[in-house]
Amino acid sequence: MIRHITQGRTLSIRIASGALWKNYLEQTSQVNAEGNKMTTNSETNGRYHTDWLNMIFPRVKLARNLLTEDGVIFISIDDKEQANLRKVCDELFGERNLITQIAHKARASVSNDKIISQNHNIILLYAKNIDVIFSKRNTIGLDPVLKGFSNPDNDPRGDWKGTPADGPGGAKKGNPYYDFMGVKGYFRYSKEKMQQLYEDNLIVRTKNGLQRKYFLKDAKNSRKTDTSWWDDGGYTSNATKQLINLMGGKTFDTPKPVELIEKMLRLFTRDDKDSIILDFFSGSAATAEAVMKFNSEDAGHRRYILVQLPELIEKKTDAFIAGFRTIPEIAEERIRRAGERIIETKPVSVENLDIGFKVFELSKSNIKKWNVTPESTDISSQIALSESNFVEQSEPIDIVYEIMIKQGLDLAYPISEAVVGKANIYDVAFGSMFVVLGEEIASGIANFIIKQICNDEVENSVVVFQDEKFINDSEKLNTIEQLNARGIHYDDILSI
Repeated sequence: MIRHITQGRTLSIRIASGALWKNYLEQTSQVNAEGNKMTTNSETNGRYHTDWLNMIFPRVKLARNLLTEDGVIFISIDDKEQANLRKVCDELFGERNLITQIAHKARASVSNDKIISQNHNIILLYAKNIDVIFSKRNTIGLDPVLKGFSNPDNDPRGDWKGTPADGPGGAKKGNPYYDFMGVKGYFRYSKEKMQQLYEDNLIVRTKNGLQRKYFLKDAKNSRKTDTSWWDDGGYTSNATKQLINLMGGKTFDTPKPVELIEKMLRLFTRDDKDSIILDFFSGSAATAEAVMKFNSEDAGHRRYILVQLPELIEKKTDAFIAGFRTIPEIAEERIRRAGERIIETKPVSVENLDIGFKVFELSKSNIKKWNVTPESTDISSQIALSESNFVEQSEPIDIVYEIMIKQGLDLAYPISEAVVGKANIYDVAFGSMFVVLGEEIASGIANFIIKQICNDEVENSVVVFQDEKFINDSEKLNTIEQLNARGIHYDDILSI
């Protein structure tokens, strides 16, 4: 469970794209995709559906790979591509893993130029593994109704209410027929089971017949099965108004209703307060706001990962005039403002709410590659690699994050920096990993690292050096031996 992002601050990092998704495999538990922003494909190009399918197929495939076994994916789409998306998902997830197809009212206005006004969107809900989801069905759903409970017989187990013990459907459903406590009929349980329940003071006779006690303590731990979402998801027009109110002007055309995403979270993450929610088409970052709001209500620690291409803002739009140049810039500002508003409106319940976030931009690797192709004849450029293993103008913090990715560490881990001599030591996750960069590295860094490991009581730690910055080979070997003598294995002492 990681909750160490500095509150209220944004960290913008350039990282290599090659390894990003690999080390987040199997971490995420839920995905929301904003169907309205999936593509700008034109119906007039002759390949309308083909182009759209070529775009969506690899994304849904990746989404499936990122899900845990108990993960689910919500994909919002309109009628134009709903049938095609269903086929894609059936192929990738399997028809059996379709939980349901949800229609929700997306707008209140009527399109009079249509035979039937299309006021809805479709949400496809698939499970990674339907068997796992079904085994957890008692934890999925709406809050239970806790009315009608009392304790007229002073049962030490607490308040209860009666639930029918009769067997609806009678013989057709295979329910047994017998006489019990003077009541004849079909019952849910065998006569032997009914007798055992009676002896356990769980069967009572009321004016409505025989009933089984259902205790309040059990009801609190149950979930009510959800049904229609038609009027529960919020209108796109309302989402637009809410975003205008938050941002002080119109910045995004089709934001998703925060209420709709909150409903998804309530259904599947109420009992998992450490869930990771991934939004592949994050747009204006409605998902981030929904996650923060839900966390503020139940002291949760859910985290979100938003993915959005840096689409340019059109000139002459309100967003461009306001200073935004890309959609991610709008999203970043929305997250800041939404987080601050949540804290302002709920000061009591948000004491430990983390509203901080980090921003990562995909880029080329910061680490140079040795060109060993037969066509390479520029030996001098290859020899120059010995001077520095890093690409020119690489920022140290960028290098640290790339090394974290290569080591499979969570990018949300906290990082602290210390200067020892002319070396910069980056402590990742309280001693889990140390990255040593700088102008000059000497054996004195070993004492600092050992002290930090002792202070943080770390059992296993990895140390990564910038190899060419050691003063000499003797200093490097001395450093390695000191670290090994204090319990760091040779295999965990790396050079780059």
